[in-house]
Amino acid sequence: MFYAPKKFSLQRRQGLLASLAGLAWLGGCGGGVDSGGTGTGGAPPTYALGPIAGFGSVFVNGVRYDDSAATLTDEDGLALLPADLGLGMQAAVQASGIAMVAGVSSATATSITIKSSVVGPVQALDRSGNTLVALGQRVAITATTVFGADLASGVAGLAVGDVIEVHGTLDLAQQRWVASRVQRRTAAPAYKLRGAVASLDLAARTLTMGSAVVDWSGVAIANPASALAVGTLLRVTVATAPLAGVWRASAVVAQPVALPDRERVEIEGRITAFASPARFEVNGIAVDASTASFPAGSAGLGLGVKVEVKGSARNGLLVAQTVSTEDDDRDEGVELHGSIESANAATRSFVIRGVAVQWDASTRFDSSSAADIVNGRRAEVRGVLQDNGTRVRATLVHVER
Repeated sequence: MFYAPKKFSLQRRQGLLASLAGLAWLGGCGGGVDSGGTGTGGAPPTYALGPIAGFGSVFVNGVRYDDSAATLTDEDGLALLPADLGLGMQAAVQASGIAMVAGVSSATATSITIKSSVVGPVQALDRSGNTLVALGQRVAITATTVFGADLASGVAGLAVGDVIEVHGTLDLAQQRWVASRVQRRTAAPAYKLRGAVASLDLAARTLTMGSAVVDWSGVAIANPASALAVGTLLRVTVATAPLAGVWRASAVVAQPVALPDRERVEIEGRITAFASPARFEVNGIAVDASTASFPAGSAGLGLGVKVEVKGSARNGLLVAQTVSTEDDDRDEGVELHGSIESANAATRSFVIRGVAVQWDASTRFDSSSAADIVNGRRAEVRGVLQDNGTRVRATLVHVER
């Protein structure tokens, strides 16, 4: 199913940004958009978008969201279980207002929607350069990329032909995805790619995204010359078997999904269109930063730069209060809360919420010790990813006795 938005080529979109005309983008299906939420203690409801950085609730953009009563789905509306969530997955969170609880920014999530970037076969690997190509999309691996538990050696564990799921942010400046998570995907009923249209052939009814050629003839699209114009951001579902190298689309959805009205919005992503430090887009969402503060300055902003934007949203426009630049190789840390499983004193390891944790001589134990790491006890862990991206090295552990 396709919902045709007012979409433009990159050049036309930049002109639109400069004039701030028509900034209320229309969206497609999915994405967990709703009409609002219930605030906590008078705080306004929240919308957040970013990678999952912890569990025991769900941590996104430095906020702990209680997910005990949240609806968990993918962006096609299919139900997920808590065990389906993983570190580094891109999540859209609808929640109550954010309040400080025991010194931690906290809120109660009403819905969490997982948004992957690519699902498809690995077509090329450059292990020394930490890059791969999947379904025609170039993917960069960084020091903060999380790998699924079955990829203990990271990118070295992949082979051409493996079907993978990639979560990440779109870097249009270098025509690539920067992965926040990579995991194997088995028995995928369809493949998916997301990105900007690179070329359009109206006669052949094909378009390209990255190096993937997509046949959209089986999808009813009103005014395809405009709806599929070069530079338009799309999410495309394709059959798992190409025909003569061409992927046949079963669904084409405009991106981004319309940003819901919220008094508090926190989005981490990349600049996908840039007119000036006051007018740009993040993940295709129009941002008005004319009155925003820039803690690290605004000189480094530009196409492809990773940022975190905090502000409010009205009619699809994100009015920024702060804009902060982010570093791909800087590990912001992982936080885990939950019951200890698979404790192994010999290997100094255990598991919380499906995440493997390692401790060493540098780990600090708060009101507890390594001897307290016993299956079934509740623990809180703060740490950083190990080099292979599949384990967390604990820097601080607290075990409830």
